[in-house]
Amino acid sequence: MRIAPYMAWAASALIVLGALSNEPAHVRLGTPEVLRLEELTQSQVDGFDRQKTIFFLTFGNLEEHGPHLPVGTDYFRVEEIRDRLIARLRAAHPDYRFVVFPTVPLGEGGANDAAGQPDHIGTFAVRFETLRNVAIDLGGTIARKGFQNIFIIEGHGAPLHNVAFNQAAKFISERYGVSMVNITGLAKSSNVAGEDILDAHLGKNWRQRSGFEGHAGAEETSELLATGGARFANPVYKNLPPFYVEGLSGFLRTYEKQGWEGYWGDPASSSKALGEALLSRRTDVEFQIAEKALSGQDLSQLTPYPDNVPAMAGADVFVKNSLERYERQQAEIGAWLARHPWPAKK
Repeated sequence: MRIAPYMAWAASALIVLGALSNEPAHVRLGTPEVLRLEELTQSQVDGFDRQKTIFFLTFGNLEEHGPHLPVGTDYFRVEEIRDRLIARLRAAHPDYRFVVFPTVPLGEGGANDAAGQPDHIGTFAVRFETLRNVAIDLGGTIARKGFQNIFIIEGHGAPLHNVAFNQAAKFISERYGVSMVNITGLAKSSNVAGEDILDAHLGKNWRQRSGFEGHAGAEETSELLATGGARFANPVYKNLPPFYVEGLSGFLRTYEKQGWEGYWGDPASSSKALGEALLSRRTDVEFQIAEKALSGQDLSQLTPYPDNVPAMAGADVFVKNSLERYERQQAEIGAWLARHPWPAKK
């Protein structure tokens, strides 16, 4: 889900496997240069150049997206962007190898939190600390093998979700002397919102009609339509009425409104052409950041999302509520483990 400008709740994408000659925007996994980690032998992995191999850690969360989009919308879209990015990098660096981890179906929080429904039937989230630890553990196991380049690609805009990856990338980079970069987090702080694209496709007055165009509205629905995940979209989106709130502050107060069905904005205005334009913009920005990382530029001078956004009282309360909920959950788990230690005390 995207929440411009503060909570860019993004989505995810499914790989479209096809010949590169027919689909120049995509890359075919399983070629000598682009490899699925699960298909490799240990000898193959050991033979890779530690300096010229890029590992991609892709995180695709599972989150409600209204009555018209699958819970894997974020999952589908992030894989799409990753594959487009690899295609661009492969063309620019033909001497590199690109190793793709299986997509991790984890994310923190969901847009439903703004509606006061943290346990929404369509969202399957993990705690902030869990997500951060998974990213640290996966990044660490790559770094300890000597591989120098690790890129995180994700597509969800919850602040804590992004902080988890920012902290994991910074820790692994400093601890092991490698370059682990949350490419998506840095892209979200750049010109990736695409409101000029929305103007071009939806008309200059779309804000008056749609209000806050964020989660599962015209933007995300269009992006899914431009991926292989389009086959999972329910055509009912063509007849859904706009769900209007005024800006981010209105989004954060969705819990006060009646009639919320899991989306904001105007899904009926969606089109594959709009989705293609938005995905192309995101790929362009992520490619620029990846190139900076590979050239050895100091990315610490770039401010990642959500650190680039001014403090906002409503958003701060949103984050505080999530952290308090996770603390209660951790306390419950800790108490149970204390009663059931392993190995059992004699």
